[in-house]
Amino acid sequence: MSRLDRETVTGNIYTGEGVLWQVVIHMVFILSALALAWIDRMSVKQELARHSVSTAEASRVVKQHDRAEDELVGV
Repeated sequence: MSRLDRETVTGNIYTGEGVLWQVVIHMVFILSALALAWIDRMSVKQELARHSVSTAEASRVVKQHDRAEDELVGV
């Protein structure tokens, strides 16, 4: 066992490399969630543009959409 290995209360042993991979995987999940949110926001704007909604009205609808999403996730 190297000096970077750590034993936890449960008896599991985590290596530095193993923890690194866990962090990398979690960061990929976070980045994918941000990308999906960005794509969703773009699709709302495109849908509004397709229906010839004014810029001010589009901004209001996007803000409503964002508030509704925040309520769904409990922010």
